[in-house]
Amino acid sequence: MSARKELLYQLFEDMDATKRLMHPCFVHVLGEIGISPAQAHVLFVIEDGQPLSLKRLAAKMWLTPGAITQLVDGIARLGYVTRTQDERDRRVVYISLSSAGTALMSKITNSRSEFMAQIMATLDDTELRQLAGLQRKIVQNLEAHSKAFTAKKEKV
Repeated sequence: MSARKELLYQLFEDMDATKRLMHPCFVHVLGEIGISPAQAHVLFVIEDGQPLSLKRLAAKMWLTPGAITQLVDGIARLGYVTRTQDERDRRVVYISLSSAGTALMSKITNSRSEFMAQIMATLDDTELRQLAGLQRKIVQNLEAHSKAFTAKKEKV
């Protein structure tokens, strides 16, 4: 195996381990707030593009309409989102964060920041900037490669 292939393999393994190890920590942080990771993910997607139709939300999250309806129903019962019918097409329902949802997102963001500060405490500011820059570069490359797939899914 070439040196580059070995590095790529190790990087993949390390990224996988990072995700695997961070997940239970994030589950714990969210549990203290009172929501699940799936609910938090829905709230982040809604916050980023609100108002969103249920159809568009399902497409953005790569979920079926039935699955997204169940998730939204759960966070709606908790009072974190509001539903608004489209005035021109009553079949279309838009989802937005409620004031309680906005307050919750602030709590989640603060908890996530504290959590990341603990994890990244071993890096100095220069290393943190380097990591952030490299991570951003990887994300941009992934976004460029995934646009075709996302565009197809969102047309559904």
